Amino acid sequence: MSSKKSVKQNGGTDKHSFAQRGMLLVLAAGALATSAAGSGVGHAGKVAAVCWLGSLVYIWLWIGKDRRERFFKKCEAVATIIKNSLDGRQESEVPANKMDSRGPLQEGLPSLSLLPDPPAWVRQAAGERTGTGYALRVNRAFRRCGLLKDEGERIEVISVQSGPAAARVTVSLPDGLRLTRLQHMTSDLASAFGVESLQVIPGMHAGSASLIIAYKNRLPVVLRTILESQEFQEFLGRSELPMVVGVNDIGEPIMIDLVSVRHLLVAGTTGSGKSWFINEVLVTLLLSRGPDVLSLVLIDPKRVELSQYRGFPHTITVATETAQAVGALESLVKEMERRYTIFEQAGVKNIQQYWQRTGDRSIGYIVGVIDELADLMSTARKEVEILVQRLTQLARAAGIHMIVATQRPSVDVITGVIKSNLPSRVVFQLISGPDYRTVLNVDQDLKLRGKGDGVALLEGHAGLVRFQSPGIGADDNEADLAVSKIKDFWVNSGHKTNTVPIAEAAVEAGEQRNTAGETGESSKLRVTSGPDMVKLPDFPEVFGELPGGESGEYGNPPESESEEIRKFKIIIAQAWQDAVDADMDQITAPSIRSLRERMNIKQERVMELIDLLIREGWIQAPPVPKKPYLIVAGENILKDYL
Repeated sequence: MSSKKSVKQNGGTDKHSFAQRGMLLVLAAGALATSAAGSGVGHAGKVAAVCWLGSLVYIWLWIGKDRRERFFKKCEAVATIIKNSLDGRQESEVPANKMDSRGPLQEGLPSLSLLPDPPAWVRQAAGERTGTGYALRVNRAFRRCGLLKDEGERIEVISVQSGPAAARVTVSLPDGLRLTRLQHMTSDLASAFGVESLQVIPGMHAGSASLIIAYKNRLPVVLRTILESQEFQEFLGRSELPMVVGVNDIGEPIMIDLVSVRHLLVAGTTGSGKSWFINEVLVTLLLSRGPDVLSLVLIDPKRVELSQYRGFPHTITVATETAQAVGALESLVKEMERRYTIFEQAGVKNIQQYWQRTGDRSIGYIVGVIDELADLMSTARKEVEILVQRLTQLARAAGIHMIVATQRPSVDVITGVIKSNLPSRVVFQLISGPDYRTVLNVDQDLKLRGKGDGVALLEGHAGLVRFQSPGIGADDNEADLAVSKIKDFWVNSGHKTNTVPIAEAAVEAGEQRNTAGETGESSKLRVTSGPDMVKLPDFPEVFGELPGGESGEYGNPPESESEEIRKFKIIIAQAWQDAVDADMDQITAPSIRSLRERMNIKQERVMELIDLLIREGWIQAPPVPKKPYLIVAGENILKDYL
């Protein structure tokens, strides 16, 4: 049997070699005939044409059906990529989705021309990026990862789209290749493509997947390009307090209505893009809503981020000291209670119903912004936690919405009480995995790259949303200049501040506020009272007492540690002392079950406290899973809690 097979193979080889020799003779004859035809020999041209035609037919048959199919598929894929690239360029050449950028979003609002355009090099680079190079690497990368085993098996590229930070390559998966398998191999695929990060998500078509492939160099996103888009113009008409979160991987805007998401928690370390995000949110609100609709209460313990918004007719106050911040939050709570009294008398449930039934628009929206919660929690924890809790629990229907930001989202800052009332969260780059888990409540392997690269957990959106946050300008100087121009517009426009019965105090000695109709030596308090309106207490001065009667420079602040955390550390310290008394070699912390029972709290809260103690160097995670945590704090620290 084997000998017959061998003979058959040898015969095939001989036959193939004979055909190759014949082909060479035909090519040689064609070359001689072509040369003779050039010399004017009769009929040589016809002989040359027959020889060359025969050569083409032979080559067509010799390459085989499989090779022909692969060749045509590659041509089709390249044609698709070129077509998508040309379509994208045509869309960019004809900006049909853009409004007139010289005018305002709506009549009576500042013009978008006050915002800086993206730099010329950004526009040029955006036009040159097509993602075609990544699309051409798909089959080689999949084969390198062992996802394509058959020689003739190919991946079909459906579409290629490019954005400022990544390209989205959508492919059709062959039978037997599952999406979950791709998602588990993102690191291998990233290595095969030669990129830093890669994400796999379901495609828009059945049996397809989209590869989000990050560019090495991200292009900055400028707020003006988003506000000029037709998408934002349409969103503006159906939202109350429009906010731009950012753009997705292919540059599509992600927008939310602050009224719909109630309140927002923002977390991110220094340089992650958190401050740029807060500033672009405020600028978007100031460009899209007048002071008759929107008022701002800003709390800025860092003193440098929000001070530039003083002087806007929208701004009630910018509090920079702890006492001022507590007073501002207390006044917001009292304003909330006053509004609910008015709603009860009018027989309505919320501010929108009040407007519809009474036609009285003197009660507008108030947005409160806390730029650094950790600083307030370290100096006035008891007051701040209770006030923020009340506002986030109850203030939505009264038209009061909070944006709370922090650089340090640990469990002693973002407590369970605060976090439960802030379901919508925007997260930029953080230091550690436990910080992400504290904010997002998920064990997610996030590799955020800073400078506006973030994820959002938003009401009304499924799962985490990856985005690139825009800046007002290309740098801080452009951003500050734009805010100054917008302020000049509102100050000189003749708009009056909405009637909000919150006492407006000078929050710093010698502060002068410039508002429409008021300049320079304005009175220290300016409160416009209307029917059924009450004058609330002034914001407290920098000196004096904190609410609650605690005296001192700002009042003696409560202990930086909560009673719960102190009790937890006492239990750990007692376990250490017991282990030392028993002369144990390895000192371990009590089990999670024991801690839960002794603290009388849920297991989720126990894990949050454990994460806190790990960051503080009290305990260490076990080297082997399902083993107890090790107590590693120093003797002097532990004895302080015994």
